[in-house]
This record gives sequence, C-alpha cells and structure tokens, in this order.
Amino acid sequence: MKPSLLARINYSSVYAYELLDTIVHFPDLLLKRFYKIRVPSDNSLVLELGCGTGRSSRMFAGKNVRVVNADINKTFVAYGNKKKRLDRPVVCSAYALGFCTNAFDVVIVPDAFHHILNHEQLFCECNRVLKREGIFIIFDIVMEKKAPNAVINHFADGFIWSLSVQGFLEKIKNLAAAFGFTVAEVTMNKEKTLMGLLGGIDIQVRMVKNT
Repeated sequence: MKPSLLARINYSSVYAYELLDTIVHFPDLLLKRFYKIRVPSDNSLVLELGCGTGRSSRMFAGKNVRVVNADINKTFVAYGNKKKRLDRPVVCSAYALGFCTNAFDVVIVPDAFHHILNHEQLFCECNRVLKREGIFIIFDIVMEKKAPNAVINHFADGFIWSLSVQGFLEKIKNLAAAFGFTVAEVTMNKEKTLMGLLGGIDIQVRMVKNT
C-alpha cells in the first residue's frame, strides 16, 4: 500500500510526528499509556523494537533493565538520541534484526505493530533473537470496531487500523501459534483521549517463546 502524502510528511518530520501523536492522544501529555506496559525489573536485556523518537521509552524509567532501542527511521532515532530518550540506539529493520540469535530476554513492540506490513517476518525475527522462554510484548491501539474510514487506514500505513479488537487478537494468536509463541496474557484499556472517543483501545499482548 502506497502511503499518503500526509503519511510521508509524518514519517519524515519528527515535529509532525510528535505533534500528531500529541493530538490523537490528548490530553495524555505525560504519555501515561506507556506505563501500562509490563516491563520486567530483573536486569533483563530488552529490545524496544520500533522506538521512534523515544516517546515510548519512558516505560523503562525506574526499571532495572538494559535496553536496546531500535527503529528503521534513522531521523527519528537520531532525534531521540539527541533528546537523551534512548539508552542504546540502533537503526535496523524489523525484518532483519542485526542481533545474535537468543540475544534478548524481552522484545517489546510499542505502538509500532501497525506500521509493520510483514507480520510473519517480524514474528520470525523476534523468535530468533529471543532466548528460550523469552517474553514478546506487543502494545498497540486498535479500534473497538473496524476503522471508521479508509483515510485512517491509508494514513496509518498498516493493518491494525483496519481490524477490530476481535480481528487483531485472532491475528496475533495465529501468528503466535505459527512462530513458536504462547499467548500468556492480554490486557485492554480504553484510552481517555481523542483516540478513545473514536473507539481506540490500548491492547497489550504478552507472549512466551516456546522453543
């Protein structure tokens, strides 16, 4: 799917990206939604995959973890590093993670799953870099029902926005079964934001690697 002009502007400008993110999640200016992500505090090595400009990285505040922050957008990564939001910034694709096999205890994809078009390759790579019984967490926003119009789908440039909560969970469970994960926990919270008024639900899926 070819992204719209608005989408291209959004993903080429950190200022446009952060402004839009602030608007759609207003009035959550402190980004408390990211504190809902269950981050371990046991000195785990964590891969934050899809870190963007580092807004989601506040989830690690006060946690005893070692973090590698990765994103394909080098402009966003450079900006997040400049703002001192990132611990160990890395530019790489979710389809070809430049890390050793069995390297991480935890992989977290925060608000980025809907930007990834090849979910099969994502799951394959996350399985590869995770240790046995490693934790794979996907945190994203999905509409309660099917996305209200094609404009939102086109702008979001991914699949989640065209799925209902039920469709999203079915997709995740099928991917987990196909790529060696067990779904351990699913939590859902309706956002108290503009996206919440439109029917947006924050979903967190916690999976465990089987082999």
